[in-house]
Amino acid sequence: MAEDYLAKAQIAVEMAQSQGASMSEAYVSASKETTVEISNQQVEAMKMAKEHGLGIRVILNGKIGFAYSSDLSDSSIKNIVRQAVANAEKTHADEFNILPKRSELYPKLDLVDKKILDTPIEEKITLAKEIENQARAFDKRVKITESTTYQDVVYSISIFNSQGISESYKGAYCGAYAYLVAEENGESQTGFDLTYSLKYKDINPSKIGQEAAQKAVRMLGAKNIATQKAAVVLDPYVATNFLGVLASALSAEAAHKGKSVFSGKVGKKVSSTAITIIDDGALPGAILSSPFDGEGVR
Repeated sequence: MAEDYLAKAQIAVEMAQSQGASMSEAYVSASKETTVEISNQQVEAMKMAKEHGLGIRVILNGKIGFAYSSDLSDSSIKNIVRQAVANAEKTHADEFNILPKRSELYPKLDLVDKKILDTPIEEKITLAKEIENQARAFDKRVKITESTTYQDVVYSISIFNSQGISESYKGAYCGAYAYLVAEENGESQTGFDLTYSLKYKDINPSKIGQEAAQKAVRMLGAKNIATQKAAVVLDPYVATNFLGVLASALSAEAAHKGKSVFSGKVGKKVSSTAITIIDDGALPGAILSSPFDGEGVR
């Protein structure tokens, strides 16, 4: 299937080049998503959806134009190429508007677990039901299941440009989560847990259900504390939110344009030595790792 999308991308680039583009690039993404939502041991919602789309980017006299369509017919591709060229004529030229050449030695990554593809939908429904069973069995104060959900996504990415890049890959990931409500003496508290992985076997319904229930129950009877200076232990999900605040400042674009607090500080201490942040787009075993980025660069 990925090879078919790559052929579509090549057609788009060849059309763009024939219409005067000095450089052009086509990017095609396709995905199939399965979602099962359970409440009170009943299937509340089930979604099985497919989607795909092609984006074409052209550079014409230093000007960039872009267009996109979810219709991959030859006539539609012809139209969006024409639109991208027309859009380029309306933008400002920039000498740094270029497309990359092909990288050498793209990493080989294991991104597709056949278990995700081959497991029957009935088994996935049973997994979601078991999350709820485990949560209810953990503590009788867990009264309401807002949602216990299983989800998986299978996708492919293809990119072709006029600089020699012609690459594609497939990936898949799956996960499950639970949102619960615990009640006692008129008080209610919520709890959640989730697990996402490249491997179907890593989705443990007992762990997800029990930890979501434990988080809800432990909040019952919680009290406010006075304003004070104190050591704070952050839940990993909270710590992730702090990293989210920093993420935009850690982008190459923000640093290059001087819009980041970290600009010009390579080699300087900017945080506690207890903190280590790794940015690796091809990290083995990590969700959405890929052999190349959105432009085909390794």
